[in-house]
Amino acid sequence: MKLKLRNLLLYFIYWLFFFQFGRLLFFTFTKAHSTQFSISVLGEAMLHALWLDASVAGYYNLFFGLMLVAGIFAPKRFQKIFFIFHGIILGISCLAIICNAVLYVYWSGPLDYNAIKYLQHPAEAAASINWFLMIIPILCGIILFVAFQYLFKRLQFGCFENIPKTHPTKIIQTCVLLFFTVTMIIPIRGGFGIVPVNLSFVYFSKDIYPNHAAYNPVWNVIYSWTTTRTENEYSFMGDKEAAKKFQSLYQTIKTEKENERWISTSKPNIIIIALESYMAKLVNLKYRGEEVIPNFNRLSKQGIYFNRLYASGDRSDKGLVSIFSGYPAMPKSSLVQFPEMFQNIPSLFKDFENQGYSTAFYYGGNLDFANLRSYFISSGVQKIVTGEDLSSKFKRGKWGVHDEVMFDEFFKGIETMKQPFLRSFFTLSNHEPYDLPQSGHFGHQSLDEEYMSGAYYTDKYLGLFMESLHKSALWENTLVILVADHGIPKLGVQDIFDPEKYHIPMVWTGGVIKTPLVFEKICSQTDIPLAILNQCCIKPLKPYKYSNPIENPGSKEFAIYYYNDGEGIVTKNDIVIFDNVSQQYQNKYSNNDSIGKYAKAYLQTISLDFKRK
Repeated sequence: MKLKLRNLLLYFIYWLFFFQFGRLLFFTFTKAHSTQFSISVLGEAMLHALWLDASVAGYYNLFFGLMLVAGIFAPKRFQKIFFIFHGIILGISCLAIICNAVLYVYWSGPLDYNAIKYLQHPAEAAASINWFLMIIPILCGIILFVAFQYLFKRLQFGCFENIPKTHPTKIIQTCVLLFFTVTMIIPIRGGFGIVPVNLSFVYFSKDIYPNHAAYNPVWNVIYSWTTTRTENEYSFMGDKEAAKKFQSLYQTIKTEKENERWISTSKPNIIIIALESYMAKLVNLKYRGEEVIPNFNRLSKQGIYFNRLYASGDRSDKGLVSIFSGYPAMPKSSLVQFPEMFQNIPSLFKDFENQGYSTAFYYGGNLDFANLRSYFISSGVQKIVTGEDLSSKFKRGKWGVHDEVMFDEFFKGIETMKQPFLRSFFTLSNHEPYDLPQSGHFGHQSLDEEYMSGAYYTDKYLGLFMESLHKSALWENTLVILVADHGIPKLGVQDIFDPEKYHIPMVWTGGVIKTPLVFEKICSQTDIPLAILNQCCIKPLKPYKYSNPIENPGSKEFAIYYYNDGEGIVTKNDIVIFDNVSQQYQNKYSNNDSIGKYAKAYLQTISLDFKRK
């Protein structure tokens, strides 16, 4: 009996040790972040992590205790069940630890259920990964599994065969084991308090990385999965107050100046090119004396450059919905995960189709990834062309047909398409793992070099496309909009909430542009569709509730963006970032709650939209 109780306690400690060892691996793989903090801060992260580690260990130990109880009556059968169970959960836990560390390197955010959703399309999910760089993490995962499986055997948890000989003894042992097994509810809940353990238990730092390091990846995936149905429900104030603050953001001030007119006609052909992962930091950036995106830089001086535009979120599916429907991203998920909402949101494609425009969307990859195909079909796109529609003779990368081929196919389609038209192309080559069809222009010695090489490659063929378009008869009556889908943690940007990560470039060019200028007003990706419609004097079929009429001199300057369970608001005088887990403002920026409340009211408004639709 003592051996069983000893093993019950030891198995709990075993898992605590496992997760803390996994946290050391996390620090190692994310050294770009961890080296910015002292050992004492990282140690404090490990200490606070015990809340969630103990919760997961409690769940595992609960099963072990039940197997010990059942083993009193059928030892061999339940010993085998437990050994199989342990091998499975050890493998899953090792996978979670490695995936969490690798994901943080790419996304600066912890593993959760929203990341798991992308695995519904494993080929596309795997395309994001540079498998050469994954060799060490995979080996570490295997070594971690083997080492702790070995430790499991050395600790001799298989004491099932030590069964009592008499029935009274069996009953006593059953009761004692059940009692100690049930006590696992205490670490599972996080103690005796009314509030069960949650992510706020591990928050202790004003910086986000130490808090993220304290996450238990297994716990976080399960928790985010269980809250999926309510993940978009946020409430910070009364609904009436939230509505009032939200509406005030879109109230324009009367001025003597007229609305700005940037184009010379109300019925131009429109080309929208969404540039994968282009950050504003790329604009005019030089590396080793050479411009990283020279063609974009040139076009920004020849057209209208929006130098204070912010992406709504940090994923392509969120960015595309913002560009074409003016619908904002959300802290935990994307609108494309909710097809039932497609019919309730506006669509730039439908608005232009209603004006007699032909519409098309091009992408070199698979649009089924992240449910984007259903979004564009529901948005009324008349013609969708993907890499799957092109001949197999074209070279493909992990994400699909490269930009040089797709730019060529896109131009051919433009020449034959009925006018007026709205055509869009979403690039893909500037995406991890940057498997370009030609050698990386700036090298491969760092992730930044790979990123800049990818941006340079896309920019090169963007330049050739624009040259061909400029020489064609279409140029004089065409508006070309170049805009990024989102930014990424590169070029010195590391924090998931850093406004520089969401600061993206946009250029309007083409023969219909009246005068080149730099548009310096703060604006959001969600403002784009309404700005296009207003320039074309088109009244939308459905209101763009989250779009600001930025061409109106009296419109307010602001942009709101979302990261994993947090939001930021950028105004002329403040940048305020609020974390929904810790319920605190990020100290790196302003703590102005009077501004922060507008971001909260904005999010609460989106939340109410989801409840109604």
